[in-house]
This record gives sequence, structure tokens and C-alpha cells, in this order.
Amino acid sequence: MTKGIIDTVVHQWTVDYADMAELIPQQEWQRKLEIKSQVIDPGSGTLVPTTPWHHAFWNEDAPEYEDTDLSELAEQYSDPEFYEEKLAANNVETALLTGHEMRFLPGNLEPAYKASLASAYNELLKRDWVGPSSRMKGCVLVSASDPEKAVEEIEKYANDPDMVSVLLYSGVELPLGHEYYHPIYEAAADADMPVMIHSSGHVISRQTSMDKPRHFATYDTLLPQNHMANFVNMVFNGVFDDYPDLEVIWAGEGAEWSLHIGWRATRYYRNIEPEVPRVLEKEPHLYRNNCYFTTYPLTAQETGSIADYYEMIGTENLLYGSGYPLWNGDEPTDFDDFDEDLRDQILRENAKTVFDL
Repeated sequence: MTKGIIDTVVHQWTVDYADMAELIPQQEWQRKLEIKSQVIDPGSGTLVPTTPWHHAFWNEDAPEYEDTDLSELAEQYSDPEFYEEKLAANNVETALLTGHEMRFLPGNLEPAYKASLASAYNELLKRDWVGPSSRMKGCVLVSASDPEKAVEEIEKYANDPDMVSVLLYSGVELPLGHEYYHPIYEAAADADMPVMIHSSGHVISRQTSMDKPRHFATYDTLLPQNHMANFVNMVFNGVFDDYPDLEVIWAGEGAEWSLHIGWRATRYYRNIEPEVPRVLEKEPHLYRNNCYFTTYPLTAQETGSIADYYEMIGTENLLYGSGYPLWNGDEPTDFDDFDEDLRDQILRENAKTVFDL
């Protein structure tokens, strides 16, 4: 029998605004969610900033859905039973749920509101999705804008076998190596939980070198820059030296970006070593002991070329993620031409080790 796959990036729609209102203690936020639960577009201005988008959320603008009732898609992507059946059919033994609508959280104002939304989301995720399932696992969403509340959320789920990672969305106010965020890393390391940093879906905070580009295609193409900037900032601010047991998974932008920025960081470190005296324990492979990268989304290259990239990155640092059901998602069959041992390592074994599955 074929070994089961571990999918580290699965997007689901968990939010129910009426339910969240009941889980949030602050009356002002309860009222906002109650109002939004009754309007036609509850996401607008609540989780999704009112910014026009070029493409659809999921894959509903694909040709095969031309004659489909799109409300059916919305229902299935918020249905745990649908996901359970879909994952089983795809031989997915374990799936990490990384949300979808919550990717827009960093674009909101009000740190207290964002922390409350994250906490309510985690409760719904535990209650309706991962609690009843042996196949699906959760990531504890925290808002970086409120590190104190983030630490509380991590400690709340630290010993919960259904919640196997901390989840941070990028595109926040400060680069992620800033000491303001260090309590989050300390709490995650103490809880022996890896931190998944997933690229965000909003365009409010600076995410690329062009700030807010004119076109969505420009923005989406440049999103790996956000991971690059945060990676370098964490390395040179000593995050992995202060917390040597911390493991970080960089999700949502593939893995290839890490090669170029890792090489540059190594080279320029040698020129400015006195300025950053604590880092070189990790050189020349700055990330090998602490960082992992999801394969999602795969680049459109020949199998041999991708395998070469992966060998240079370090095959032990790669985790399969499908990105399901987004338009740029991948399939396990995309790895069919890989060497069997490498395929097994990426599709299963590395994730077993990182998430202690």
C-alpha cells in the first residue's frame, strides 16, 4: 500500500461571523461581527480589506466551473466533511489547515481586534475541524500585532495534539526579526511548536519592494520578496541564535527563493561580521538547522531542474504543500518523476519529523 501523504498547506474557510461573535468577549467587536454576519459581503472590511482583486479567491474562475453554482463551492470549502473525503481520496494521511480568509488579518487595524479574531478562529478550528478529525491538524493562528495575546494563544494549545504549529501571516508592521516579536518565538520554542510564516493575502502593509504595485500580477510575482526580507532580518537580528531550537516553516511562496538570498546573506556576512557577531554558527547554510520551505507553489520548470534546486536547498528542508484548493495549487503527482526516496522524503518523512507526527 502506498504511504500516506502529509500535506502541510491546505486552505479552508473556517470563519462563521455569528459564531465568532459569541466567542469574542469584547462587545464592540461582537457588534461588528454580528452586523457583518447579516450583510451580503461579510468579508469586506472585516477580514478582507476593501481592495479590488483581479482573480477569484479559490479556483472558481477556472473554465471547468463555468456552469457551476458558485455558492456550492463556497459551501464545500467551509465543510469539514467535504475536506475529510477529499483528503482521503487523495491518500493524504495528515493535512495541516492554514486557513484562507484569515490571511487578510494583518491588513486590519486595531491590534486588540485582530488578536480577538485570531483567538475565535482557533476555537472554531479546534471545535469544528481538527477536534473531530484524526486526519486534519491545526495551526495556532496568532496576530503579530499583539505579542502578549499571541503568547497566551500558544500556551493555550501547547499540549494539544490537534494543534501542531504556530501560524503567522506576513505583511505585518515590522520585519519579523524585530525584538518586538521575540516573545512569540520564545513561546513557540518553549512549546516545541514550529512557526509557520505564510505569505499574506492583503496589499495594505508593505509586502514588496514596490509597496502597492499597480497590478495584482506584479504584486503576486513579487511576494517572495516578503519572505526574503523577513528571513534575512531574522538571521541578522539573531533570532535563531537566541532561540536555537526554534523551527520556522516558510509557506506559500515555494522554496527556490531561499537559494539566492541565502547565498547573498552568507557572502555579505563575511564582509560585515563585526556588525552581526552572533550569526556565523549557521554559515554557510544559514537555515539548515532552523528553516523549512513548502514546495507550494511549484515553479513551472522541468522535473530535473526542480530536483537540482531542491538538492542545493537541502532535501531535508522541504515539505510538500498542495495549496488546495487555490488556483495555483499542486498535486502529489507533480513529484512522480522524482527519485523514489526524494519523493518520499518531501511528501511525507520531513513533515513527520518537523511536526512530530
